[in-house]
Amino acid sequence: MQQSVFLGTGDPLAETTVKVQEQPLPSLGPSDVLVTTKAISINPVDYKILKGAFPNKAGPGETGWGSDVAGIVAAVGAEVTTLKVGDEVYSDAILHSPFATAVRIPAHKASKKPANLSFAEAATVPLAGQTALQALRDHGRMQPGFRVCVFGGSGGVGAFALQIAKALGASHVACTSSNKEMCERLGADQVVNYREADVGEVLAGGDFDIVFDTVGGSAHWNAGRKIIKSGGRFVTIAGDGGSMAKTMSRAVWRMFKSSFGGTPYAIFLTKNGAGDLDVLREMAEAGKLKAVVDGDSYKWGDEGIRSMLEKIMSGRTKGKLVMEV
Repeated sequence: MQQSVFLGTGDPLAETTVKVQEQPLPSLGPSDVLVTTKAISINPVDYKILKGAFPNKAGPGETGWGSDVAGIVAAVGAEVTTLKVGDEVYSDAILHSPFATAVRIPAHKASKKPANLSFAEAATVPLAGQTALQALRDHGRMQPGFRVCVFGGSGGVGAFALQIAKALGASHVACTSSNKEMCERLGADQVVNYREADVGEVLAGGDFDIVFDTVGGSAHWNAGRKIIKSGGRFVTIAGDGGSMAKTMSRAVWRMFKSSFGGTPYAIFLTKNGAGDLDVLREMAEAGKLKAVVDGDSYKWGDEGIRSMLEKIMSGRTKGKLVMEV
């Protein structure tokens, strides 16, 4: 098989960091499935791992990188009962080297893909979709009738958060974005162009139950506190950005302060599993969750991978980037 191999941390666009090479097919453990890859999608955490900003805790024998994948089950381990050969599946297979023509995935991290989504569309969902779902449902404690604001509504996670908020019963969804039409199409009732207006001032007094920050930075934390209602929750996946140490030190301080009556603050890492992929599949098949793909699919190979990395590192993506394999 072919695999984009992680050679060592550095410039994600350099051949000394990642390069497509021929590799043997991975051997399966009893609880694994082997998936023939049809499409992959990239997330910001992927290039951050390549740069060394986050630790790469891949398992033994894993030489690649990447996160989202969709494909067809080619083989199953002896103990796997949830999937069978021929099933069309999708997964957040981060730390299991999914940027390859075939990937070994623990069965509990894979689920049947939504029947109404193509492989390319399905590959955009796992990490970003699970992140948005867990931010609102688990950390935001979402309830029907809640008012929700999403900072970064047209990004990969934000685009799913707008839709999931409505699917979970939000009465009003606001967001920040320079792409008003796209966000309204995804369910936003109010869009603030952060390039033209002060978000905290425009939305002040909005009495939001949840503010979900997908962008990061102290400015968003300060704006969030202006617009959130008493007892509302501020949830972020980005913190203040930068290194893990910087992000966590400030996050811990805010969580400590919130325990004494301040705005509740939550920062989290996504938990990957078939259970939430099943939830997302049900939403998609019910027409409540659509994939948002930025541009055409990239072509498999070093050139396509570099182009995809360059685009996501620019911070100007609208939705998700996808590559067909």
